[in-house]
Amino acid sequence: MPLATSTNIALAILAGGFILWAFKDKGFRTSPAHIIAGVGIGLCVTAGWLLTGLAQDEFADVAIPLISLSYVRPAGDTLDYLMRATAYDFPSFNVVTFAGVLAGGFVGAISKKSLAIHTFSDKRDTWRNMIGAALMGIGGVVALGCTVGQGVTGFSTLAVGSGLTLASIIGGGIFGLKYVEWKMMREV
Repeated sequence: MPLATSTNIALAILAGGFILWAFKDKGFRTSPAHIIAGVGIGLCVTAGWLLTGLAQDEFADVAIPLISLSYVRPAGDTLDYLMRATAYDFPSFNVVTFAGVLAGGFVGAISKKSLAIHTFSDKRDTWRNMIGAALMGIGGVVALGCTVGQGVTGFSTLAVGSGLTLASIIGGGIFGLKYVEWKMMREV
């Protein structure tokens, strides 16, 4: 069997398995918002690959990297761009997508009249969230991406490292939730 054919068969089996797994949950099947969000995120990842691929120019002095959606590196790239904007000809894909997410989230919250400042319930909750945020940031850098960068975008390339990272993110999330539930039950 030719390599292209076997690759397409393996991809169809893998994608079909994920689609069946997602739609076996009644809560997901009956939620148009979740289905639309899932399809939209997938299309955004595909558009990222397409747009950065179309921007390739083998005769250019500076190569534009082939990338798609992520949040860990774009946050750093945006900070770098804000500090040294005059050193760049134009903002990168990462900077533009990061700004687009912030603007889209703001417009979405305003349009739904749900824009508000939320605080933590107490001092312990504040510390727990600060430590969690620091661990998420460190983990995102060490894993070379976050749930979107490694989990969605990286896994769209069927990279083994992205699959391992995604499995670790899911396992860590389940463990973390169970730990917090266990800890809260002990305090009651």
